[in-house]
Amino acid sequence: MITIIMNLKTPILTLIVLATCLTSCAPKAKLTKLDQSLTRNYVTMMEASPEIRFDSLAPLFKNRLKTELTKPGTLKYPFDSLSEKLFNVTTDDGKFRIFSWDEQDTGNWHHIAVFGQFKTETGRVAVQELSPFSVDEMEGGGYSDSYTYEIHTLTIDGKPHYLALGSGTHGSGFKHQVVQIFKIEGDSLTRCGSCFEEGSRSFGTEKYSYDYLVIEVRRGDYIDLKFNSETNEITFNEYVYPDYSYAKEPQINATTLKLVDGVFKTVSSVKLSDEQVKDLQEKEKPAVDW
Repeated sequence: MITIIMNLKTPILTLIVLATCLTSCAPKAKLTKLDQSLTRNYVTMMEASPEIRFDSLAPLFKNRLKTELTKPGTLKYPFDSLSEKLFNVTTDDGKFRIFSWDEQDTGNWHHIAVFGQFKTETGRVAVQELSPFSVDEMEGGGYSDSYTYEIHTLTIDGKPHYLALGSGTHGSGFKHQVVQIFKIEGDSLTRCGSCFEEGSRSFGTEKYSYDYLVIEVRRGDYIDLKFNSETNEITFNEYVYPDYSYAKEPQINATTLKLVDGVFKTVSSVKLSDEQVKDLQEKEKPAVDW
């Protein structure tokens, strides 16, 4: 009897393993195929001529991305293949991530496509375009079309907020970096403009009214934008151009913004010495630079 029972254990265990694989491996296999398919679509889009890309392939890819990324399991899936082609950063709580890529339009102005995938307050997965191409925004000095390369989770007023660091360029010899803070409200992502102190939203550029922080400098300058999650501080090099005359050498300040009562405020702005400026110029530039 014991021998019979022992002999039965092996096939039973095999069936259990097969059943487990069917319930867990099948969805993963589908997601792997989706990842590979989206990657092929992306490569085809980027290799096409600008006319074909912008007239048909880019809208098709974006629409498919909006549809596919709302499906079950996609928010937790890493999309390793697609992530080799574009930026994909996720929050540590797994509720929000951002895909971004250079649309490679002609000229020195790089328009960056940015899509947020997130879990809504009702528990469903949603996708929202975060940099819809807007001539009005661009002509008004907007900078939302930026690569997102780093993202952090904050707690403001008892609710999770997401601080994202981005980089981009609108040509003419300049580049910029941005800090955007997002929060999930209902079924939408919204920017928290009130999370930045008035007057502390634009550096090195005209004082437009943004709902995010932007620092603009000449290409070759070193912003060194960082966020310290332990102290809730944003630090960067602020290039102060006299009367916005970029032909003159700027004063460089080491600037710090700190989260105080739910608002990032400038707490320090100290001029760098000549020696510090020299050291800054010799520093290695970051991977995301223009």
